[in-house]
Amino acid sequence: MFQFVKSSERERALLPLYVITAGADFVQPPVRRPNGAPMHQIFFVDRGVVRFRSALGAFDLEAGTAVFMKKGYPMQYECMDTTGRTGWISFDGACIDGILTYFDAAPFSFQNGVSLQELRRACSKAAERKAPAEVLSKMAYDLVLSYFGNMRVERQSDKLIAAKAYIEENYQKDLAVSTVAQAVGISVSLLYRLFREEEGNTPVEYLRVVRLDHAKRLLMEVPLLSVSCIASECGFSDTAYFCKVFRDHERMTPTAYRHLYMS
Repeated sequence: MFQFVKSSERERALLPLYVITAGADFVQPPVRRPNGAPMHQIFFVDRGVVRFRSALGAFDLEAGTAVFMKKGYPMQYECMDTTGRTGWISFDGACIDGILTYFDAAPFSFQNGVSLQELRRACSKAAERKAPAEVLSKMAYDLVLSYFGNMRVERQSDKLIAAKAYIEENYQKDLAVSTVAQAVGISVSLLYRLFREEEGNTPVEYLRVVRLDHAKRLLMEVPLLSVSCIASECGFSDTAYFCKVFRDHERMTPTAYRHLYMS
């Protein structure tokens, strides 16, 4: 099933985004595009497994995956068995370059596309009914923004995971928030926002909890290690500050904690 959307020169010039094709392949044939496609695509794996090959490598993508392929980007793909079924919306327009720049979009990307399926189906049905160009434009625009908005959320989640891992590996150091942000490639303000939204705290508070967890473990597992040594081992600037932070969080001193759990 294939629907070519005929658009006028005026529509292509004035609409920020216009749909070129919408369709589905019940049996996806192998596709080889050494020079890339002449239009941008959001492609859906509806059934089976499709293997994509690009400069980034080979990827076997399962049903439910949505894929973005930038026009002109060399690509090839094929179904791995006879059950493969795919669908797509192809598009172009004056606003596309700005959208891709705004979202720092890669020329090839993929994600779980379940949340995008309703938008895709609505756009395909509208194309089949030969809906007005401006209606198709809005539908495709919503699909494109939803796709890249989801990608941004996924990337930010990856950045948060990386930031937490960096803190957990470097908690013993005199660690500044700016150092963590630089290590994972985001701004300090974004790092704070990700921690607030996902963790309910700040990077500083997360670092403090990591240090305290390690301190509690040492208090229990190494009974002969002094409190001052534990403070130093866990990245606290001095023993007095460590004892204050510990007391604020645990409602007892480090020594009392050790006696409580060693008795």
